[in-house]
Amino acid sequence: MMPTNQRRVVVTGTGVVSPIGHGTEEFWQSLSKGSTNFVPSGVEGIPLVSRVPDGWDEGISPKRRRASDRCTLLALTAAGEALGRSGLLEDPDNALHTGVYFGSSIGGIGTIKQEFARGATEGTRSVHALLVVKGLMNMIASAIGIEYGLRGESLVTAAACASGTVAIGEAYRAVASGRLPRAVAGGAEACVLDHVMEPFRKLGALNSSSDPEGASIPFSRHRSGFVMAEGAGAVVLEELESARERGAPILGEIVGYAASSDAAGLITPDAAGVRRAVEGVFSDDHRPEDVVYINAHGTSTTLNERVESEVYSAVFPHRPAVSSTKSYYGHPLGAAGAFEVIVCLESARAGVALPTLNVSEADIDREEIDLNLVLDEPAPLAGGLLLSSSFAFGGQNGVLLMRGGI
Repeated sequence: MMPTNQRRVVVTGTGVVSPIGHGTEEFWQSLSKGSTNFVPSGVEGIPLVSRVPDGWDEGISPKRRRASDRCTLLALTAAGEALGRSGLLEDPDNALHTGVYFGSSIGGIGTIKQEFARGATEGTRSVHALLVVKGLMNMIASAIGIEYGLRGESLVTAAACASGTVAIGEAYRAVASGRLPRAVAGGAEACVLDHVMEPFRKLGALNSSSDPEGASIPFSRHRSGFVMAEGAGAVVLEELESARERGAPILGEIVGYAASSDAAGLITPDAAGVRRAVEGVFSDDHRPEDVVYINAHGTSTTLNERVESEVYSAVFPHRPAVSSTKSYYGHPLGAAGAFEVIVCLESARAGVALPTLNVSEADIDREEIDLNLVLDEPAPLAGGLLLSSSFAFGGQNGVLLMRGGI
């Protein structure tokens, strides 16, 4: 249970760079239209991927490009939108105590791949010195801090597919406890690379369908794995009274966060561990029965969704609406949780829960999946709490509880 004597933490800005939209508004419009962007990978044995289209990085300086991996640049762009929408930096004094919390599963892997390949073919002396500043994972947060002059606590979390959720959760804890008045937090990943995807393929985790409409289909009996995606999402978190004092837009409130470790298998989720994280977000003020929508981890893998269904059925007997928006943009690993927090906030604003795309009731194996799934059409949302969950290889789990604008 979460303690109740904490400061209230609100979201005052969001930013996203995704395969289906650059910027929060375009991202939500694409989701509302049921748009996807699953394209041929060009890699043998991996039919489809979900890449961020060109044009998202036009405002980045040549100097920053030279010194940053694609993952860092995606994070920088999402954080810039979130900070801009929040109006936070209109007062330069705010930057002094603004923290940066970002998550990534594998960080600057593109640079590491490129430079190690160069070293293998041309000799170690050919490896560029910038491998250090482009490959180190902490540079994601450092680049954001340097670009915007943010001098609060800086932290990068690596918790595989739960990385973005854990980063936002840790930022929430820092602001709720009074350690920081505000922070920009999120997740980023640039992982649509043959060297990254091939091990996932060998593990049987990647989708095997070449049909874009049958590729990322969470909860369907026909699912065969996830579609590798990339991108970055960010939110600005602030203490409620501070946000009100400066007249900031209040887009929603984070009211709970919990994390757990399965301590079971390296790649197999454990229902007991997942349930501890889900139940841990609640308090006397925020109860399971108050949840109206769950944005599931829903990766389009059989084992994950079987465990999710078991846990949600046990914790939420009132059967809130459930869907997975990875059916629109695939699975961007450490960025997924950040995307899905933004989805929840936008869903609350619009008053609708998005359906899991390209999945019908006839596709669901009801012996394994017993949930109130939103399918075919959006479902109305009227108040209540929203839950976003992320469950990672290694058994690291993160869950966030929130509500719309207050």
